[in-house]
Order: sequence, then C-alpha cells, then structure tokens
Amino acid sequence: MVVQVSSLVKQTSFYGADRIHIVERPDATTLLLADGAGGMSGAKEAAEWVIEAFTQVVEKQEGPIHLDDLELVVRELDQKLRQDRMAGNTTFVAVVVTPQQCYGVSVGDSRCWHYTEHYQLELTAHQYRQPFLGTGQAVPVAFGPFASEGTLLVSSDGLFDTLRQPAIDEIVLSSDNVEDIPKRLLARINPTQQTLSDDISIIACRM
Repeated sequence: MVVQVSSLVKQTSFYGADRIHIVERPDATTLLLADGAGGMSGAKEAAEWVIEAFTQVVEKQEGPIHLDDLELVVRELDQKLRQDRMAGNTTFVAVVVTPQQCYGVSVGDSRCWHYTEHYQLELTAHQYRQPFLGTGQAVPVAFGPFASEGTLLVSSDGLFDTLRQPAIDEIVLSSDNVEDIPKRLLARINPTQQTLSDDISIIACRM
C-alpha cells in the first residue's frame, strides 16, 4: 500500500516525552503517537514503552490488526504498563490505514482528525481524556472505519492547545505536499523560534 506520511517532533527540552512511530507493512500502515503525562516521573519511559509494545503487536499480527481488537489490545497494554516501575502514564493514539479503510483507538488528550472533500472530522472526539494509559484504569475508545481517502492529522495536545482549529484546518487543506503540513503547523505556532510551552508531535498521512 502506498501512502504519504510526514512527521515531526519538537521537544521543549531533552526530557521531552512525545514519541511517534510509523509501522509500514505491505497490507497496512500504522501511525502511532504517545505523549507522556507531564509533571510525572516516567513520562518519557511510558511513551516509549507503549510505542514499542504496540509495534510488536502489529509486527507479529498476520494481516492488519482488526478494529474489533484494538480496545482489548490497549487495555492489556494498560495493565502491563502499570506494572513497569520505571514508567509513568501516557496518552496514546494508533491509526491503522489499509487500502480500503482507516480506523484506530485512543486514550488521553492526543487527537486524530480526518480531512476529505466531504468533511473534516475529529475521529478522537469521544475519547476519555483520563485516566491515562499506565494507570490500569484507562478507557480506550476505538473509532472508524472510514474510507481511506484524504488526509489524517495525528498530534499531541501541544498543537491543539496552542493553535486554533481554523488555522490547523487551513494549513492541512491548503498543503499540496503532505511533507509541508507538520513544518507549516510548527511555523504558525512558533514563527520567532521562541521556546515552546509544551512538546509538539505531528503525523500527517495522505491516503
């Protein structure tokens, strides 16, 4: 499957806790984003842990991981992450893109938007912002499926808390090249290269 993916992570410091990863297979592309809960120990470790653990699930799976399995998989990861003494809590978004459809699951306040000619829709609108992954009480919420068309935007809350939604929409919809989307969003947030108040991670995927 051929999709165009561009990503960017901008940390506020060496200890930044945003993590992203793209898993590419012939039958599907999986977009992963985790934002370790700030102000808590083990935030970076939690984000790294869930990205690695979910990647292993995807890579061991025969065929794309099914929509009906996503919530169960993330609940199991929540329990395992809780037992890791080095890791804290984190948000998590996973989006599976196949040739026919896209779907995913989320925990926390990171978000995924879907842009097509017909609609602009926040796929994570019904997610539970808390408890975070790693508490053992997280409530993952699956979304989709939707037709694999248009553009997906996955980002941590640093983007949405800093930039108004109409500005985000305008950049996504006006960018002919998907590689320009993360760079243009960051430039709109931080035009003078001043220190950011929060980490920002962005994945743009054109289907």
